[in-house]
Amino acid sequence: MLSSLLRFLSWRGRISRSRFFLLMSTLLLTFTILYVFFNTAISHFSTWLLYPPLFISAFALTVKRLHDASSSAGWLFLLLIPVLGPFILLIMLCRRGTVGENPYGNDPKETGTDYLTVRIGMPGK
Repeated sequence: MLSSLLRFLSWRGRISRSRFFLLMSTLLLTFTILYVFFNTAISHFSTWLLYPPLFISAFALTVKRLHDASSSAGWLFLLLIPVLGPFILLIMLCRRGTVGENPYGNDPKETGTDYLTVRIGMPGK
């Protein structure tokens, strides 16, 4: 459980488009449910506790998606440009990643394509 959470928050590696949009949707749905719960059960002020984990997770997922397209995290500065910046970043997130290995890691579509690994040799070696 902890390793999955740390991998979710990690800024390293690559992530495919489908996995990115699935995880981002899950993140936003979880945030919305927790926001409503905190707002009604505790107070509106308590909802501020939800924003740092949301932004850290969203930025980590976005950086990994940019890495899949062989782009650096510096492209996140596009968010500082009103209207046009987020639109350009969204286009970058929707494009296909680089095929094969790039400086940020192996192709996420190729990971796990080996269904069976056979080890030949003496037992214990």
